[in-house]
Amino acid sequence: MFYLPEQDLLFIHIPRTGGKSYKTFLENYGTNTDIEIFDTHSPVQTACYFLNNPDANTKLTIVRNPYAREVSLWRWGKAGPLAASDMDFEYWCKWRFTGTPKDASNVLTYLDPVTVTSLWGMHKTPQILYLVDEDAGLRVDYIGCYERLEEIFTYTRKRFHEKYGYVKHVAMQNETPWARKLNKSEMDWRLIYQQCQNTNEVLDLVYNFYDWDFETFGYERDWMEEDDSPSRNVGEMPKPSSDAYADMMTDWPLKQFYGNRKILLADALSYRFMPEGKNRGVFLQNTIGLKIGDVVMREDN
Repeated sequence: MFYLPEQDLLFIHIPRTGGKSYKTFLENYGTNTDIEIFDTHSPVQTACYFLNNPDANTKLTIVRNPYAREVSLWRWGKAGPLAASDMDFEYWCKWRFTGTPKDASNVLTYLDPVTVTSLWGMHKTPQILYLVDEDAGLRVDYIGCYERLEEIFTYTRKRFHEKYGYVKHVAMQNETPWARKLNKSEMDWRLIYQQCQNTNEVLDLVYNFYDWDFETFGYERDWMEEDDSPSRNVGEMPKPSSDAYADMMTDWPLKQFYGNRKILLADALSYRFMPEGKNRGVFLQNTIGLKIGDVVMREDN
């Protein structure tokens, strides 16, 4: 999560969804995106818990088709810690969704147990859990999508121009560079599934694990649909105090599941109850000398 104090903007960075491209876009305006609060991928619940008035900021995020996102996670691993292994995508999915960390010990013999466990659990949290408060209600103002990334750029340009009078040379007039535009150098994610020996089984594993994301954002379960973008709950979201928000919550999948129960996110995702440690500080990267007093905490502890 990074914070732009001059623009009252919080960006909730869900892993492997195009967040780095959005940072590149913001840097075209000369904005400083190095002010990370809590952790790089902290959920909005963390801000809701610690900040005195989180709704005073515009909170944005980007989501991605879960089928494609899981391929992206595997590709990241193959470019890094998995480079010396022959772990294919089918093995990766079966290991992560039906196995345990030690099940890959014969494949990842060159890695230490901590790294293996980290890979097994890496970013397995459904995307929707990054975007809700402890009552399972949506707490972001705008949801962009990786499949139509230009839309969040357009929204941000409009907001900067209307609210702050920004008319930046390159950023306002030229097409925004997309750091991974269409991933033209990479094989389409559908072909990765086609190469699996048990394609339908792998698809079912991914779908069943991330079913809340498919249901909430309207991603098609049919992986061969030409349009792999979301069909609902993206774009500008209604305010929590509005009637439109109340109507949306009536059919909100997480609300239907949790009811009046609270959501306590796992420590791997949320650091709200763990104030000490490398990634537990309020400001992880404070490159411009922002003072702790510039952010109002709910409680001294």
